[in-house]
Amino acid sequence: MSVRIAYDGEDCAAFAELGLVGGGIRQYVCCDRAVIPLDTVEGRRDWYSGTTLAPWPNRLAGGAWTAEGVQYEGECNDPRGHALHGLVYNAEFHVASQTPSSVTLAYELGDHPIYPFSVRIEVSYAITRCALTSTVTATNRCDERVPIALGVHPYFPFADDTAITTSATHYFKSGANLIPTGDLLPVSDIGITPNAATALGALSLDNCLTDLDRDSDGRAHTLLTYADGTTTDIWQDAALAYTQVFTKRDFPWAAGSAGAVEQLTAFTRPLGITVEAADGARHVPQRVGSLVAEVGGVRQGAGTHRIQHDHAHAAHMAILVP
Repeated sequence: MSVRIAYDGEDCAAFAELGLVGGGIRQYVCCDRAVIPLDTVEGRRDWYSGTTLAPWPNRLAGGAWTAEGVQYEGECNDPRGHALHGLVYNAEFHVASQTPSSVTLAYELGDHPIYPFSVRIEVSYAITRCALTSTVTATNRCDERVPIALGVHPYFPFADDTAITTSATHYFKSGANLIPTGDLLPVSDIGITPNAATALGALSLDNCLTDLDRDSDGRAHTLLTYADGTTTDIWQDAALAYTQVFTKRDFPWAAGSAGAVEQLTAFTRPLGITVEAADGARHVPQRVGSLVAEVGGVRQGAGTHRIQHDHAHAAHMAILVP
């Protein structure tokens, strides 16, 4: 099941289909352009297409993590033996509120072996002229502070001559099992030049990018430029410190290739486990901070956050079609 929101202006009409399973984007059409083509099998989440990532993105090694001396374990949904992309990518959200051009979807986390904390996840979408905005909010219902990390996982179609532009200067090295080591390497190692358009056909990416330039509003941008001159600008706010880019050929709904441009609040250890640096490599440890309602002051590089009772952690992103 999905819900639709729409914008109808004099010079631009747009709509988005939002799936209740995973609380994500199934389709986004703007001015007759399929910015995100329809995910044709409702309820199925091929490659986590469009889904919300909570209470962690990326992989928990071995499906286990430790906080304050307590180890938590759960099922491993990654064939490499890890717990991948949290607990809500296949959960059924409900509609908390809706207008013709906006909707908030909600899901209550709690009492899971790997994450036994009561946290409300809300995903709010709003559609305006040539823009679809998403806000993911986690609200703590426990008496104690709890760790949380968030992400979103939209896919966009591309051809070999589609170009990607990012301001990122570094990416995280991962081991053979795709668990990041915490070491940072220059993006030139994976064929990207910061702030320069690079054809996606020449790249094979599954990398987390960081050290992102921010505009005056604290937003980092990833730009996709197509052969016909159209562009898609995906921005993320300061709470989303990382951009994971994953390219896949023969994607199920794209009739060709598609790339995920994922925005994440944490990466190297999604729930705050410190990673030791290799000798001679630059390293960014995960920091655990306290966040109360206002997220504007979150610094790039911050990872997992601990939220206090009845307080919220929010992250914002948007898809712009100039």
